[in-house]
Amino acid sequence: ARINLFPNPTVESFTLENAEMISAIRIFSLDGRQVSRMEAEPSQAYSLANQPAGTYVVVMENKQGNYVKAIEVRKQ
Repeated sequence: ARINLFPNPTVESFTLENAEMISAIRIFSLDGRQVSRMEAEPSQAYSLANQPAGTYVVVMENKQGNYVKAIEVRKQ
C-alpha cells in the first residue's frame, strides 16, 4: 500500500494519505505497548497530543482486521 503519513516528525497530530482501505489504526510505543487505537476516517487528523515525545509505530488495519502497513512516526 502506498500510504503516506505526514507531517513526520509531528508535534501534535498526523494525517494519512492514500489510506481509503484502512479502517483502524493502532499506535504502539517502541517497547511494544499499545498506547492508542482509533477508527480511521478519510482526512482525519490522528492525535498524539497526550503522548510524550518519542518514536511510535502506527499500525494500519483493513476492515477484516488484517495488518496492512506500519510506519514509524516521531513526536517532538
